[in-house]
Amino acid sequence: MRKPNSLEYSEYMESCAESLVRAAVAETDNLLPYYIRLQRLAEEIDHAFDYSQNLKLPQLEVIRVEILLKSFEQQLNQFELTFPAHVWNSREI
Repeated sequence: MRKPNSLEYSEYMESCAESLVRAAVAETDNLLPYYIRLQRLAEEIDHAFDYSQNLKLPQLEVIRVEILLKSFEQQLNQFELTFPAHVWNSREI
């Protein structure tokens, strides 16, 4: 069983991150939306495979796993394309 996520994604969280980016108080504030988007994708994967709900992994049909895998790969590839170079080169991320 995985440790439950105590801070799940919400629209409010994304809105707060955008406000912090605009305020730019800290040097790394511009990284917050990327952290949040990555965490959101991780949550979607967790929910799709039901990792946090069972003591053992659920039995999934091969075709379902393949479809989910392709979908998550596409989302991750699209996500990577939106990363500016300075984010990829950041030691913080």
